[in-house]
Amino acid sequence: MVVDLRNNGGGSLSEANQLVGLFIETGATVQIRTRAFVMGLLAPFGDNDPEVAYDGPLAVLVNRTSASASEIFAGAIQDYQRGIVLGGQTFGKGTVQEIIPMDYGQVKLTRSKFYRILVLVHSIAVLSLILSFQIFTMPMMTLVKAVSMALFPGTQLDREYRTYHAVQNLLPELRSLHEERASLHQTLFILKDK
Repeated sequence: MVVDLRNNGGGSLSEANQLVGLFIETGATVQIRTRAFVMGLLAPFGDNDPEVAYDGPLAVLVNRTSASASEIFAGAIQDYQRGIVLGGQTFGKGTVQEIIPMDYGQVKLTRSKFYRILVLVHSIAVLSLILSFQIFTMPMMTLVKAVSMALFPGTQLDREYRTYHAVQNLLPELRSLHEERASLHQTLFILKDK
């Protein structure tokens, strides 16, 4: 199964959490830090339902405009070694916003930061294990860390979790097959141009 999150700017934190739950048994999918959590404490947000909807091979496609909830999903799949993340580097948005209705319109506030199980997301992003050719490139200014008032990522506490597959062992062969296919595609593209 391939989950395509390219150009997906994210959405609901709870939906991202539920989506991860379709592929893992139980465990934290993301860690949240709000003002209420002092002294470096994080609240885990996860899947408590042991039922798995799909346990076969899984790949997640991402690119520079995959952000927020997309990064939560891709990061959890990568951290649990439940599947392989392909494509490029994601946007690096590790904050949660809340929309507060007012008498005249609404206000959107950043109320917390989120963290993966193992590594930070904010300003660092999710890195693909196998990089692919990007149809377009985006300037550094589109990354969160390039914004002058971006929040500092901060630190996190590791969570106990289990991995599903020895994904790292598969990478050399998958990278070799990917490079072979990419080389063939590039050759065909050049021949077609002539």
